[in-house]
Amino acid sequence: MLSLVATGTPFVKATYYRQLSVRFDRVPGAFERRMQNISHLMAARGLDWLRGLKPQQNIGANVEPRLTAFLAPLFDELEPTPEYADEFVEPSRVVEGAKKQVTVNAYERDSAAKPRCISRWGIACVVCSFDFGAAYGELGEGFIHVHHLRPIHTIGESYELDPENDLRPVCPNCHSMLHRRKSALSIEELLDHLKWHFVAPLPGE
Repeated sequence: MLSLVATGTPFVKATYYRQLSVRFDRVPGAFERRMQNISHLMAARGLDWLRGLKPQQNIGANVEPRLTAFLAPLFDELEPTPEYADEFVEPSRVVEGAKKQVTVNAYERDSAAKPRCISRWGIACVVCSFDFGAAYGELGEGFIHVHHLRPIHTIGESYELDPENDLRPVCPNCHSMLHRRKSALSIEELLDHLKWHFVAPLPGE
């Protein structure tokens, strides 16, 4: 049904439930409830669930992990790949916005924005405190991602970027977690999930 929705093809849920009822010897309503369990997991990941299949409020402590494991390949396919602020850098631009056409619409970035962000906030991740220079020495010196607090796709065509207020330095792991859901988490929300902070090694360790 999900693939039919994606292509705009009309369908009748009851038809599928009747077919499943015959195949698995269960009442049609049982499959409606199972579809709502899937909607529950999709909603928890910020994914769009099928209209008419409202997420169940409680799918059961035993059911949820099994269903999550079974549907993991589907979730990996549906969850969007984050578009990081380090991509599509355009050195000649000062104003962010100016849509250009690649495979999808992207936004041109100001190459001076990242250094200004780092100058204000430092080179360590503002979430987990990871410092590539401290961890990898010379190889990692100066390496960090920058995260736009305002999603790039929501800005206007002549958005004036303020690197000190609009950007934050984050490590790639935390950057991925910020974009883990369809609607990006805030720095504060991700900090609530964080279980571990990086501690720089002492000299000689």
